Amino acid sequence: LERDGYKFNGKSIVPVGQVEIEQLENATSLLDKTHFQEYTNRIKESIDTDPSLAIGSAKELLESTLKTILTEMGIGFDKNDDVPKLLKETQKALELVPGNVDNAKKGADIIKVLLSNLGQVAIKTTELRNLYGTGHGKVKSSGLNSRHARLAVGSAITLCTFLLETFELRKK
Repeated sequence: LERDGYKFNGKSIVPVGQVEIEQLENATSLLDKTHFQEYTNRIKESIDTDPSLAIGSAKELLESTLKTILTEMGIGFDKNDDVPKLLKETQKALELVPGNVDNAKKGADIIKVLLSNLGQVAIKTTELRNLYGTGHGKVKSSGLNSRHARLAVGSAITLCTFLLETFELRKK
């Protein structure tokens, strides 16, 4: 399988390099599996065939994750709030604001940079979706291919997983 560009992931045969969405699906009990399954299925089916749809779905997954966490924490938001605003509120709620990291902690500078860069993943995924992804009544865009979609989707999944795992940790 590997010689031909595929692998067995324990459930099915997938192309090598395909984003492992299962890490998100296993991150928390909070997820409404049916609701999030829409995004993950769309991403799985489109990452190689329709990168624009995969990028658009990654942005929607991010937005849905942020809203889910805020809702579960009892923090209100406007239905028209954009991803940067939702992210800022989620970071505050989960105590992940880079500027609030205790400078006395070992590796504080590194943690601040990582948290800041993770925040940029959400913002830049949204911007990429606005340029190339689906949404806003756009017809399919060209210019990006599946490797770009894998980067955007992989980054978004990593961020969503981190936020959901942090939520679970804070809940305990």
